[in-house]
Amino acid sequence: MHHFQAIISWAATTVQYLNSIDPNRVAAWAAVAGVALALFFFWAGARRSRFQSGVEILLQFNDQFDSERIRNVRKTAAEAIKEIRLSNGGDMKNTDDVLDFFETVSLLVRKKAIDRVFVWHSFYYWLHRYYLLCQSYIEATRKKDNARWQDLCWLHPRLNRIERSRGGQNNDVGVSKEDLDEFIEEERSE
Repeated sequence: MHHFQAIISWAATTVQYLNSIDPNRVAAWAAVAGVALALFFFWAGARRSRFQSGVEILLQFNDQFDSERIRNVRKTAAEAIKEIRLSNGGDMKNTDDVLDFFETVSLLVRKKAIDRVFVWHSFYYWLHRYYLLCQSYIEATRKKDNARWQDLCWLHPRLNRIERSRGGQNNDVGVSKEDLDEFIEEERSE
């Protein structure tokens, strides 16, 4: 019986409280809650859409990077780098198309169209090695035109931080001369 009286008392108190509430105030709070929910769902949908769009863009760049045209560009770049490293002359301008490819990817990362970790996962191996092999050429070119490969120079250290945080190369992003020579040969044989 005691429990029944407690329930009756609680119900009476609740009814009394509900009768004291201003319906206009309830409607206002409901409207605020509705707007907040709408904004949340809009934000979540936009975020999901941006994520999906970034994945699609990245997959297109992966396909392009593996295309016959870009493989030939990479091969030409690797041959030019090898000639320079052997001191037989050579034209570093033959690396421009590869660097321009990575510049475009870097711009899309900086503008948040593609996730930086996705780019690290898909392109770091090549981007890092080309950057190291062409670093003096990049620096010399940027002294004449500071805007050239600006986004690539912005992205490279950020990808290095990801590489270190993921335990890549024992937290050292340096690459030995032998590894770079092997990389050049891999690219030349593509």
